[in-house]
Amino acid sequence: GDITVTAQYTINQYTVTFIADGSTVAAIPVEWNGSIAELPDIPHKDGYDQTAPAWNKTLAELTGIQGDITVTAQYTINQYTVTFIADGSTVVAIPVEWHGSIDELPAIPHKDGYDQVEPSWNKTLAQLTEIRENITVDAIYTVNTYAVTLVSGSGYTLTAVDSSSPVN
Repeated sequence: GDITVTAQYTINQYTVTFIADGSTVAAIPVEWNGSIAELPDIPHKDGYDQTAPAWNKTLAELTGIQGDITVTAQYTINQYTVTFIADGSTVVAIPVEWHGSIDELPAIPHKDGYDQVEPSWNKTLAQLTEIRENITVDAIYTVNTYAVTLVSGSGYTLTAVDSSSPVN
């Protein structure tokens, strides 16, 4: 006699795994040549939220699936600026990543009439660590002071002067 054999097929199953910051967000089973209906939400990551994160594959790229696929979230670290200002002008603006720090303070420009006491910045290197926002650092200048001794009977007349006016 004749024998009839009927082939039975099982469609291949694959997994599309979504990874964010080293952890599995979703593992979606997909049949051969299938597609993903929607992308899962990408979890928030502190210090990486100025630019919205994105998956490294689009929904359009997740069609006609014929094997396991891993999709990874791409985060962009936040960027900040530490701006050093002296006498109303920017000395330097240094870009810094989230939780970054400044390695050294820039030189403070010379300012005539303010050189008896060395100028300083209003923040120290220790205060410019773990940066999580834009920061402005200002130069502190101390105006020169002079002692004037008037000798009695030398013909000088003492007059009050506005301290903000230059003395020649």
